[in-house]
Amino acid sequence: MKPRDMAKLGYLVLKKGLWEDKQIVSREWLDESMQHHVRNPRTFGSHPVDYGYLWWLLPLDGSGRDRGEQADIYTAAGARDQWIFVIPRYDMVVVVTGNTVSTFAQPVDFLYTDILNAVR
Repeated sequence: MKPRDMAKLGYLVLKKGLWEDKQIVSREWLDESMQHHVRNPRTFGSHPVDYGYLWWLLPLDGSGRDRGEQADIYTAAGARDQWIFVIPRYDMVVVVTGNTVSTFAQPVDFLYTDILNAVR
């Protein structure tokens, strides 16, 4: 999958399933898939995550102390550092591609330390 296609998927999620004023994916399904179905199954580096249906759920502050029912960042992660980050609060989609095997969470760290700090 090309980064542009990954960004389109993220944009579709950001817009609650709408694409050019047409409902492509059910809003109800997206809302359900972004709920915290599994709490704390792992961390990405030092960042706690929950799991929905096919989406990892990250807190905006990176700490996970004040996690509500709705996540602040929706994340799809693939092999070799293929990431889609959807951040509704900033109306933003970030796509990261790579080919590393050493540091799985490096793109998540980069999101928190560089990208989110730049838009706050």
